[in-house]
Amino acid sequence: MPLSTIMFVGSARSNSHTKVLAEAIKKSLESRGVSVEIIDLFSLQLPPSDPTFHKDPTIHSNSKVSKLAQKANTTDSFVFLSPVYHNSYSALLKNALDNLAIAQFAGKAVGLASHGGHRTSQVVDHLRIVTRGLNAIAIVSQVCADESDFAGENETLVLVNDEIFQRIGRFTDELIRVGIALKQSRVTH
Repeated sequence: MPLSTIMFVGSARSNSHTKVLAEAIKKSLESRGVSVEIIDLFSLQLPPSDPTFHKDPTIHSNSKVSKLAQKANTTDSFVFLSPVYHNSYSALLKNALDNLAIAQFAGKAVGLASHGGHRTSQVVDHLRIVTRGLNAIAIVSQVCADESDFAGENETLVLVNDEIFQRIGRFTDELIRVGIALKQSRVTH
């Protein structure tokens, strides 16, 4: 059963470690037959969350939000990625999630990944709580990378740590297993 995934990248830098990490995860997912779309939240420039549309963001007056909600409705799973900002995840990611509703996430698998802070898990720990609040299921495996896992800079920045690549493999395998199981559950109910 094919799986689709939307990846929300919450970095405000054009050539960020978080975006390079997202590309590595995307490549791993696609190599296993998953359809993946990366959404660069900095480039998307969503408006501040408007409570008028919290029940149904698909009818939001801003077309960026309504299109994002429609995409989120149809995807099977998500990956949330953020750099470490003050021991938590970025405002870009928070705003994107706040522009959407539980209906877009309920019963779907979510993978969590971060960059920074000596591979601290604080970002993914916070996002695990948020994921639960969205009635989604955060997979157990997570990817936390640090600057030392990369080589180069700006346009030449690449992920080079074999242990992180191995973790990405376990992460993607688990996201697929859980995502397919939850998709089958939604179809039969």
